[in-house]
Amino acid sequence: MKKILGIYDYIFAILLIGLPFSKALPNILLPLLGLLFLLNIKNVNFKPLLKPPFALLYVLLVYIFIKGLVVQNIFIEWSHFKKYLIVFIIPVLLLNLKNINTIKVSMVICVQSVIWVSIAVITINYLTTGSLPFTNGEKVNQLLVMERPYAGFFAVLGFLFSLNLINKHPRYKTCLMASAVITVLFVLLIAARISFLTLIIMLGIYILFYSKLPSKLRGFIIAGSVAIVAVLFIFNDNMAKRFFIEESWEESVAVASDYEPRLVIWPCAAGMAQKTSYNLLTGFKTNKEIETNYINCYSGIIKNPSKKEYYLSEKFNSHNQFIDIALSQGLLGLLLFSGFLISLLLHVHKNFFYTAILIALMLFLLVENVLYRQAGCYIFSIFATIISINPYAYNVKNEGNTCS
Repeated sequence: MKKILGIYDYIFAILLIGLPFSKALPNILLPLLGLLFLLNIKNVNFKPLLKPPFALLYVLLVYIFIKGLVVQNIFIEWSHFKKYLIVFIIPVLLLNLKNINTIKVSMVICVQSVIWVSIAVITINYLTTGSLPFTNGEKVNQLLVMERPYAGFFAVLGFLFSLNLINKHPRYKTCLMASAVITVLFVLLIAARISFLTLIIMLGIYILFYSKLPSKLRGFIIAGSVAIVAVLFIFNDNMAKRFFIEESWEESVAVASDYEPRLVIWPCAAGMAQKTSYNLLTGFKTNKEIETNYINCYSGIIKNPSKKEYYLSEKFNSHNQFIDIALSQGLLGLLLFSGFLISLLLHVHKNFFYTAILIALMLFLLVENVLYRQAGCYIFSIFATIISINPYAYNVKNEGNTCS
C-alpha cells in the first residue's frame, strides 16, 4: 500500500507537466489521484481547507451551483459548470501531497518543455517564412504550445520556482539559474506584455518591501532597472509594438484601439451592467445571455467589417476573471472571489516567494478569463492551493522573508 501511495506525488507531477500539451491527460489522471486519495483519506489533514481562504472559495463554488439550480441553467450549460468541479477537487487532492518540492521541480520541467518546444516551432516557422510574427496575436498563438498569455504566465512561474529551488538544491544552482534566465528571455522573445509587467512589478516589490539592501543601493537598482526597460523598448521592436508605442500619444491610442481586444470587450461589459436583465447582487441568469450580449455589442460598435467578423467568429469572452464573475455571479460572487484572494495575500504577505506567485496569478486574472477554460481551472486551483497550504500560511513562523 505504501508503495502505491508513494507514486501519488509523481502522478500529480505528470499531470502538471502534461497540462500544456494535452487536454485529455489531466482528466485521465484525476480519477487515479482520487482513488489513491481515498485509499489514504484517514491520514489526510483537512484543516487547511477550513481556513478563511478556501472556506471563502468553497462558499463561492456552492453559491455558483445553487444559483445554477435555481435558475435551471446548470444542466443546459453543464459544459461550463463542470469546470468548477476541477476547482473544487484539486485543493482536496493536493492535501495528500507528501513533498511540495515534487510539484516545484515538475513546474520547472513543464515550463522548460513549453519553452523549447515553442522555440523549435518558432525556428521552423522562421526558416520557412523568414518572419517572426510576434506582433500578431493570432499567428503567434499558432506557434506556441499555449496561447501567449498562458505561455508567459507559465514562464513567470518557472522563473519563480527555479529561483526558489536553489535554496533547496544548491548543487543544481547553475542549472536552475540558467532556467530562470531562459524564462525571462522567453518572455521577451514572445513579447508577453502582462508577464513582462509582472516581472517588473515583482522586482519592485522585492526591492521595496523584502530586500534588506541599503536605501541608496535600492534606489540605484530601481533607476538601473528603469534604464534597462527603456533601452529594451528602444531596441526590441516587438515589445514596443506590443505596448502600442508609436511616435505620438494620439498614434499610440489609435493603434491600441485597433489591435487591443480588451479596449472593445471591457466597454461592452460595462454596458451590459446597465441592462434591466442584470441583477446587481446575482448577475445575469445564464452564460449564454452574456455571450449573446457580447456578440450584439461587437456587432453594434465595431465599424471595420473584417474586425467585426473576427470578433463575432471568436466570440471573445470578458478577458478578465473579475469582470466575468461580476457579470455571471453578481456582486455576491465578486465579493467572495475577491475576499478569497485578499485572504490569501494576508496569510502569505511575509513570504516573498508565495506573495510573488499570488501577484502573478492576480495580474493574470486581470487580463484573462482563467476559469473559462479547463486548463485555466487546473492552473488556478493548483497554484492557489500551493499558496494556501504552504508552511508559511496562517502566520506560522518560517525561516525568513524570502523563499520557503
